[in-house]
Amino acid sequence: MKSARALISNYTPPPKGEISRGGAEAPSRPVAGSQSSVPPPLCVRINPLRRYIFQNQSARAILATGLFAALLAGCEPPEEAPIRLTSRERIRIDTLANQQIDSLRPIMDSICDAAYQEILERAVDSLVDVRKREEEKLRARIQREQQ
Repeated sequence: MKSARALISNYTPPPKGEISRGGAEAPSRPVAGSQSSVPPPLCVRINPLRRYIFQNQSARAILATGLFAALLAGCEPPEEAPIRLTSRERIRIDTLANQQIDSLRPIMDSICDAAYQEILERAVDSLVDVRKREEEKLRARIQREQQ
């Protein structure tokens, strides 16, 4: 694989009158090694690098990792400005919250009453299972020590 510099230095322009990708006539460019000091256009300098990146798997991995790291570094949550409330605003917020909690309390209590028995049975069963496993481990350890 040639380096990008080697590809740029060996650049030869398309013949005059040839249509470029843009649809217009290709501008005349100096041949590499001629006396003109005009560098090749940017697209000519980038294309070999682009070709190298798309053909080289490790270059693609490095580029993808760099882009991913840049995204992570740029995705910090904005700092929240401290909110200063007056005493009236705090009292108003507390009053609104208490009103909403009071209106939800009967609903929460009815849900809890309906699910209480099932939740209690699950908790008891789970505790019994844990204790049985602990007992089995202790019995197995005692049997190993006796042998």
